[in-house]
Amino acid sequence: MESLHYFCRRQWRKAVRRWMGLTYAETLGVNVFYPSGQALKRALSPEFRLVRRIGIGLTVPPSYMTGLSPASLEMRDRFDECFAHWPVLRSMADHQLFVFVRK
Repeated sequence: MESLHYFCRRQWRKAVRRWMGLTYAETLGVNVFYPSGQALKRALSPEFRLVRRIGIGLTVPPSYMTGLSPASLEMRDRFDECFAHWPVLRSMADHQLFVFVRK
């Protein structure tokens, strides 16, 4: 949703910032690193095993996006609950939740 939001406003750099793996958070003045799922799995193996991966914010917009009706947000939330665990879709979400267990 964030990328789509910024693409529609022709803010190209912001639209793709998470895709590059590293960005600069202007308001905080810090670099932010977005590791890939594979990099995270490698960093935690062999001590941990990935058991679940879920997208967070696939269709629910970031908090700074305003003007959506409560009914629209509820519908988007239901969509996320149904589809945010699908492999391709979870990768498109704003964030991802990785659940690991110790081996």
